[in-house]
Amino acid sequence: MCLATAYTDKGGTETVIAQYVAKVEFRDGNVVLTDILGQETVVEGTLKNVDLSKNTVEISCPA
Repeated sequence: MCLATAYTDKGGTETVIAQYVAKVEFRDGNVVLTDILGQETVVEGTLKNVDLSKNTVEISCPA
């Protein structure tokens, strides 16, 4: 199983917003990250990059 860590680049620095992410989806203009336990993290922003070899998801959030 491939789990990812999600980051945001808000303020010019990377900040972890979710770990052990198993699912990424878009709902009502937001990025919804669901971890392995089913916990959802809803982030206002757009998907910037997904790197499956590094298990990372980058989300660009409005300033």
